[in-house]
Amino acid sequence: MKKVDLKSSIVLVGSLLCAFFVVLGIMIFSNSQKNIEKVETIAIRNGNNGELIELNEETSNAFVSEFNAIQKCISGINLWRSGYDYKILLNEELTKDITVRGDNTISAGIFDYKTDENVIEVIEKYIE
Repeated sequence: MKKVDLKSSIVLVGSLLCAFFVVLGIMIFSNSQKNIEKVETIAIRNGNNGELIELNEETSNAFVSEFNAIQKCISGINLWRSGYDYKILLNEELTKDITVRGDNTISAGIFDYKTDENVIEVIEKYIE
């Protein structure tokens, strides 16, 4: 059985941790805002009753402008959670989404974001 040198193990673990934090830092600083790019289809699913509402082109453009004006900053890593208030579904297949988990919390991709405005109020303005 091969004996593992303690010093080389420490160097390896330290190098891996440094690489991890460098990659994490790049991801955070390159994705500090979560805005909606121009898409042809936006639908919003209500997390309370499952209702799916597709926005027409005019409403969709106004919603995107208002949503993108909201300041967003990364607040953490998006781990699995059950339940949501609204889900903003983007693109024609409605496969890309932004999950609204509270008045000032959204999740997209691997990150959670805090917002400076009540996202639920913005959504409800466009789906009523």
